[in-house]
Amino acid sequence: MAFTFFFRDAEVLNEIPKLTREFLSGEEEISIWDAGCATGAEVYSLVMILRENLDDETFDKVRITASDIDISSKFRKIITEGIYQRNKLNSVSEDRLAKFFTASEEPQSECYRISGELREKVSYFRNDLTLLNPPEPGKKYNFIVCKHVLEHFPDDKKREVVRMFHESLKDGGYLMMEHSQKIPEEESDTFIRASTENNIYRKKTE
Repeated sequence: MAFTFFFRDAEVLNEIPKLTREFLSGEEEISIWDAGCATGAEVYSLVMILRENLDDETFDKVRITASDIDISSKFRKIITEGIYQRNKLNSVSEDRLAKFFTASEEPQSECYRISGELREKVSYFRNDLTLLNPPEPGKKYNFIVCKHVLEHFPDDKKREVVRMFHESLKDGGYLMMEHSQKIPEEESDTFIRASTENNIYRKKTE
């Protein structure tokens, strides 16, 4: 489940800056949970997209929770330090590489580190979705991003995890998934399909 790369399914992530406008009035924080973040390529892709598309005041409100089961305990170190080999950044444009990364000063190293401004937006938690306990119990999110994760679960566990996502979203919050994944039929009455092009679902309000 750890396979990932920068800007995978970018068309889904690109929708988040547009949708944040709905939450600006009266919101002190724009909260996003990336469930199944692996080594952080997706979560840092999202932070770059948000930095490019939000004004400073709105970007200041962004807080991202990144979580994964992380059996080897290596994800926390990678995400916290934000250091990636150059060959892991092939899908990052030269413009973004110059804007958001700093090359290692060691001559033999081909590593780049993502900027502190972006790193400080992300808090990492080790979390097993199948246990149905969110990483920050009681917290409600504006967005939950879960891509290329549910496909690994049996149908009954998919339903349970999506139910947990529903409970973890604020009213009107969004669940973002990849093209191949849809809301289980049993949970479809609790969400509204919010995009005809992408698998984006909005939590129904009471």
